[in-house]
Amino acid sequence: DVCSSDLPDQRLIQDSMVRLCAGLGGPARMRAMAGTQGQVDAQAMSQLQEAGWLKLLCPESAGGWGLGLFDLALVMEAAGQSLLHAPLAEVCASHWLLSQCQAPTSDDTLPCWIEPNDPYRRWALWPQVRMENSVWRLSGKIQGPRFASHARQLIVPAQGPEGFLLCLVSADAAGLAWDRGVDVDDVSSAVLTLQGVAVDLTQILAHGQQAQTLYKQLGQILQIATSAALLGVSIKSHELTLEHLRTRRQFGRALASFQALQHRCVDAFVQLELNRSLVFRVAQAWDRQQHHPAMAHATKARTSKSALAITRLALQMHGAMGYTQAHDIGLYHRRALAWTASYGNDNHHAAAFARQSGMVQGRAS
Repeated sequence: DVCSSDLPDQRLIQDSMVRLCAGLGGPARMRAMAGTQGQVDAQAMSQLQEAGWLKLLCPESAGGWGLGLFDLALVMEAAGQSLLHAPLAEVCASHWLLSQCQAPTSDDTLPCWIEPNDPYRRWALWPQVRMENSVWRLSGKIQGPRFASHARQLIVPAQGPEGFLLCLVSADAAGLAWDRGVDVDDVSSAVLTLQGVAVDLTQILAHGQQAQTLYKQLGQILQIATSAALLGVSIKSHELTLEHLRTRRQFGRALASFQALQHRCVDAFVQLELNRSLVFRVAQAWDRQQHHPAMAHATKARTSKSALAITRLALQMHGAMGYTQAHDIGLYHRRALAWTASYGNDNHHAAAFARQSGMVQGRAS
């Protein structure tokens, strides 16, 4: 039975991340970041770099730890519980991809992810690479990465004359326009418009089938890591709810004594345990190269739906004060909203799981 920290080595990894997040995360720190227009928590990033967490997926030959997605999921669960305000999953995924392409890794490189057939991104124009005046030019419109303000380089997928490409593009390249914004959880975001961005051969990380395979694996890393973070958010939200029910009194009794509320909390706990088992089993199977492609979709769909349900239940239990910036539970709800929408929401991934698992006609590859 695989759970979040059954093995001694994994328990040490998770405990180490919990200790680091104790000083770098939490609701008070998230409130402090709210007035920074979506900037990354520089102190948290510095500590993550110093501790080596950002290179967790990199092989030792590339200066990393050589660990797997199971270990990243442990770390992301702790990051979700602490509301860590840093692009841990995104930088880890970028390091992994760059190391797979034998390219120099960088802590300020972030991936641009396009979810094929996503009905919520119909405006996206898949970037195209064309030869113009003896220069390869990249054009399109895509959703930029979370924590976009941190990016100095971007991993951009594109379609070229000879097939699929992965390109490394400077964040300040000529022809790259940023439409910047801030997500509901005070994390910077952006829509990127590429108009004839010059790309030379040194910027092409991979092409053809290799690029397609790496990009699909990149998406699975982001989806499963975000699922683990949603699990962490859900766990902490449930803990805050139980604490509130034990201390809040109504009609002369603690709210925790009301059976109807007990049943709803038990239902939420069951969902948490099912999600925990799913996340870590899928992550372990991914590390062993035994996973079914549909299971990353199933994991993201289930944890997204459950995180929204559990945090909304928490808000209902807390009452109107839960919606205020001053109350911790509202911050967890906003982080759940943002992560649920990232890399495809629950509806999109449920449909993708149905297609790829053969539950409906027209299987996807």
